[in-house]
Amino acid sequence: MKPKRTPPRARRLSLARRLALILLVASAAGASATSPTILDVAIRTIRTMQAPHLVGDSLILTYHRPHEPVRFVGARFQHEQWAVLHVYSVNEYGVFVLDYPLPGNADRVGYRFVYKIVVDGLSMPDPSNPVREIDDRGVEVSVYEIESEVERSVVNPEVKAGRATFVYRGEPGSRVSLVGDFNAWDPFAELMSEIRPGEFSVTIEARPGRHYYAYFAEGRKVLDERNSATAIDPDGRRVNSFTVPYTLSD
Repeated sequence: MKPKRTPPRARRLSLARRLALILLVASAAGASATSPTILDVAIRTIRTMQAPHLVGDSLILTYHRPHEPVRFVGARFQHEQWAVLHVYSVNEYGVFVLDYPLPGNADRVGYRFVYKIVVDGLSMPDPSNPVREIDDRGVEVSVYEIESEVERSVVNPEVKAGRATFVYRGEPGSRVSLVGDFNAWDPFAELMSEIRPGEFSVTIEARPGRHYYAYFAEGRKVLDERNSATAIDPDGRRVNSFTVPYTLSD
């Protein structure tokens, strides 16, 4: 008995489904996995209580008393009128860590964070920070001051109202373009402008849904290092992905 042959159309459909499944699984993995950024590594590798410090544009606060059982640590800031309690997470070494993104006006040199921490319901100055002062209520609080210019991280791409803006950093004077499913992966369709030496940008219009892209620089495809969401294209190469949200009018 001869084996039953799959019709050509069915074979093509099966291949398309398999490729779609690869893209879906890879995208989900890229979105759910912890991205290997400097901030993630810094948080995971803290082994003991450290003085407050910056990692990128986040303020890192820690608490660790290995011989004292602690269930909860949080922090409140004066510039938020003490109204918000920011909860620390616990890393694999048992250290409580808070990564606090700097507010928009807090990245200048000399900006002062006045704060206190809460440990199992007890409010206190940060024991990891020797810099303290007495506030206008007569309460001892901790102070951390920005001492050097902060380099803001970039969300890539930035998606607003059906338009996506991409920023790429490379060698000054390079020829860089954006390629993706929205331009049939044409390296000549979306040339990027060098807005500053070594910094290139382009804005495109994109339909709602998930899209796949890469940069084309120095004659080859290059992944977007600022975007941890990745997938595998039909050629077996890793590319980046982004999503344009649907609106009520779509």
